[in-house]
Amino acid sequence: MEEIIKTGTTMVMVTHNEEITRMADRVVRMRDGRMHEVTVNRQRARATDLVW
Repeated sequence: MEEIIKTGTTMVMVTHNEEITRMADRVVRMRDGRMHEVTVNRQRARATDLVW
């Protein structure tokens, strides 16, 4: 994922794993099929920093 993003490609990921959201530039949370909250990560985590 990190290599793809470095090329400038936009990636959309859907997950229930809250830890993975630390890698994103922006996190969009949905509730009842609608956009509920949008947050911006000022400092993204690398995959190696996550607790899997």
